Amino acid sequence: VGVAYFASGGSFLFAVLLGWFISTYSVLNSRDKLHKQIAVSLFIATMVLTIFILMVVFAASLVFSVDLVDYGISDEERGSIACYVDTANSCTNCYPNDEGWDPT
Repeated sequence: VGVAYFASGGSFLFAVLLGWFISTYSVLNSRDKLHKQIAVSLFIATMVLTIFILMVVFAASLVFSVDLVDYGISDEERGSIACYVDTANSCTNCYPNDEGWDPT
């Protein structure tokens, strides 16, 4: 995912530079017109590539998030983890003075 972030940033920077070139480049003859057409085509292709990379980043983040949330632990295990991590003594149903309480 990190590589895709850098790739999208680089392609967006390239698109910005192409946009700047397109806006400042004046057309004086047919050769200049061809150069500007090539720059416009590259700009459109770069923007499509940037959008595709951002969709890949979003999809990968979504997949990683779903995998992270779906651990499949039982309520008892989740409760013991919550009681173990609780540092403010605000967790309900955590009774450290009871017999048989085991936070691990």
